[in-house]
Amino acid sequence: MSESQLPSGIFNTEKKDYAKPSLFFGEPSALMDTVHVHYPIFKDIFQNIRTLEWDEFEFDFTPCVIEFESRPKEDYELAINNLAWQWEADSIASRLLTAIYGAVCSNSEFWRAVVRITDNENTHAATYSEIVKNSFRDPQKVLDDIMARRDTFARLERIGQVLEEARVAAGQYWLGQIPYSQELYNKIFMAVVAFYILERLQFMVSFSQTFAMAENEKFQPIANAVQKIAQDEFEVHCQFGQEILKIELATERGQLAYQQCRQQIADVLNEVVEAEGVFLRQTNIKSTTFVGLTMEMFEDWRFFNGTAVATFLELRDAVNFPLVDQNPLVFMADWIDMGKSQHSPMEMRNSQYRVNNVRRDDEHKQFDVDF
Repeated sequence: MSESQLPSGIFNTEKKDYAKPSLFFGEPSALMDTVHVHYPIFKDIFQNIRTLEWDEFEFDFTPCVIEFESRPKEDYELAINNLAWQWEADSIASRLLTAIYGAVCSNSEFWRAVVRITDNENTHAATYSEIVKNSFRDPQKVLDDIMARRDTFARLERIGQVLEEARVAAGQYWLGQIPYSQELYNKIFMAVVAFYILERLQFMVSFSQTFAMAENEKFQPIANAVQKIAQDEFEVHCQFGQEILKIELATERGQLAYQQCRQQIADVLNEVVEAEGVFLRQTNIKSTTFVGLTMEMFEDWRFFNGTAVATFLELRDAVNFPLVDQNPLVFMADWIDMGKSQHSPMEMRNSQYRVNNVRRDDEHKQFDVDF
């Protein structure tokens, strides 16, 4: 039998960097390696997602059918606009994470976290689909309506441009059409930043209106499902983006990328904060929509989340929006930190649970027991 050789893009039999691979652009992958765990934070993130496991079929949205038919038009429009954007954004993330990172990833624990988070994004996108499917008598009509709402898609225009550049470049690298370069690395670096801004800023702004409606006893079943999504986004996905950036910024190429792209990052952040402001102004929030809440409070909430991103990225001196360091929407802490909200399972569906959270660690141990 003659000796055969798999293409290195399929399985790299000559791989030599198991002991210390980089996250991106290392030697082509071979064995899934748990012998060497160079980035334990991604192993922890992978396990954390497992403990948060849930699916889109856990919620009953049928009570919302009557709500959507009977509530004022401004309530309907606000709910649909948020659902449209959230559904769109999670659909994009569910496809692009693996499309971009998969072409350039060179570390096993990082890749497992990417795949797990991608599956998590699939659940999020499917949950929004189930909300529409079960909250309306004619879900196809609502789907068509959502696809026609170009204003909601405009919120993602700047982030979409960055991710498209990275997607194309990663694909060209994957196909061997372009070599590794700092320019290529910078596009992947910018994609990491874009995902982080999307999840830490834009999702949080959108979630605020979903949860504000629930605080006013509107569309509660939808808010309960979105609460699970918000937990994933804030507790896992945002941390994931931050950890990637921390690791890469500790490298020479990461520092160079930050220096070369700093103004671009600031421009993207400023444009996204402004896009969120445009959306808020279009919603024309009224006192009857959210009792006790004002447009100014929601404006400060977008600045608050923009400030959090600017602080992490060390861009406080480069942004053109007001820096807000104190949370103007106190109720959001109860919705995003799920442990702060305790309900009886008989009162409402309990979303505060984890799975696979207890692991056996007593194997091969002997214990002295005195009965």
